Amino acid sequence: MAGRVIKSAGGDLDKQVDAAYRLAFSRRPDNREQQTVKKFFDRHREIVARRAAAGEALALPPELPDRADRVEAASLVDFCHMLINANEFVYPN
Repeated sequence: MAGRVIKSAGGDLDKQVDAAYRLAFSRRPDNREQQTVKKFFDRHREIVARRAAAGEALALPPELPDRADRVEAASLVDFCHMLINANEFVYPN
């Protein structure tokens, strides 16, 4: 999913979040969700950067462009996993 998001939205976080929500839920995130997601990425980038600096393997999307930031991409992978595990995805109305 993260690979599809990067292909369709490029490196712009707002566009990536919008694309991920559309893929997972067939809708755009509301304002509260957008704020929560921004906080998630701010915090999670630090966690992933520490893991990368320690030499840990990062979960990256397939066919990641050479110019892509690996920390950003790994954070996006984790975000997409989070969306797929959300109740809204698992239990559609």
